Amino acid sequence: MNLIDLLKDQMGSAAMNKAAEYLGESSSDTQAALGSIMPAVVGGVINHASTTDGVKGLMDLFSKGENYSDLIGNIGNMVENSTGFEKILSMGAPIVKMLFGNHHEGVLDFITGQTGIKKSSASDLMNLVAPMAMGLISKKVKTEGLGISGLANYLMGQAGSITSELPAGFAYQLGFSKLGDFLGDTHPSSSTKMSKTGGSTGDFFPWFLGLVALLAALYFLRTCHKEKEPESVETTIDSTTFNKSAAIDTAKATVTGFVKKLTSGFELANASADGIESQLIEFIEDQTKAVDKTTWFNFDHLLFETGKSTLMPESDVQLKNIAEIMKAYPNVKIKIGGYTDSDGDDKANMKLSSERASNVMTALSNLGVPKNRMEAEGYGEQHPVCRANDTPECKQQNRRIAVRVTAK
Repeated sequence: MNLIDLLKDQMGSAAMNKAAEYLGESSSDTQAALGSIMPAVVGGVINHASTTDGVKGLMDLFSKGENYSDLIGNIGNMVENSTGFEKILSMGAPIVKMLFGNHHEGVLDFITGQTGIKKSSASDLMNLVAPMAMGLISKKVKTEGLGISGLANYLMGQAGSITSELPAGFAYQLGFSKLGDFLGDTHPSSSTKMSKTGGSTGDFFPWFLGLVALLAALYFLRTCHKEKEPESVETTIDSTTFNKSAAIDTAKATVTGFVKKLTSGFELANASADGIESQLIEFIEDQTKAVDKTTWFNFDHLLFETGKSTLMPESDVQLKNIAEIMKAYPNVKIKIGGYTDSDGDDKANMKLSSERASNVMTALSNLGVPKNRMEAEGYGEQHPVCRANDTPECKQQNRRIAVRVTAK
């Protein structure tokens, strides 16, 4: 079982209700908050363990620190009284600080914005979950005799289930980039440590250094010859077809493309010269361009699960960019439109487009954009930008999420 399922089993409804009672929150709100907090905490552990120092630090905690594994199977009894509840919270606070560092406040704001619970309650729930997660991992280490590499492999293998549990936009707030990738001898992104760790790291994954050398040699050889233009390879990763050649062109545009630091000090990430960010800002700032009902701007880095309205983690960066643009221009209001191609049932297409548009609006709201500045509507297969709609390329253009400025 993955760590999230194990955590849910440990918590149980009785312990959760007791926690809600202590915090002065409803059971439903507490359960909703835990639905975000559990994957956030486990993801934080995985992110911390993505470096040699990080995973060694975890092993050091398990061998010398608090005996977290004593919590396993005993949570229900401990939260029966306030003393036991407070003890768990005191164990969790330094863990949370270690895992999230400067991202901690943003994580709490995201949770409170999503669920409506008090910020103090969100903080206490994180402190409650953290030692439980460490206890489960500690037990795994001890019962199976895992070493440093075994622990790293185990945690990296949990990344997929964690990513699927995180709400849209949450990974960005957590400071996760490529969760599950082992980075080697670099420092964790949330670099606050609970304990000092030392020793040489040269003996960890010795093959890693050889791989780096090999990749460097291949890169050198490749750059010494004329680069062959890549073939166009199409792979369906959601309801939108992703073209490999187009992706490479977009990457090139990003390097020499749109660089913008907003008034808030936020610098847009991975924005291309002809992407939605640059188009949207140009329209907002150009006073000669009036708001109308026909000017739409298409998201160009927004992905959904196939046939579903679930946003994929790859969408987080552009969603954050758009949210920050909205914050920088507080008078701007937008409408989000969802569109499909003409394949399939009309009603199903309308429903899917509406759900996708609504989920984008929710994601932006979770990133701090007031809901009263946005509206969302699905149009199904109406208003195709490519009217033929008979080729994969044409259908790709019609499957989109777009934004229209309604006030500026």
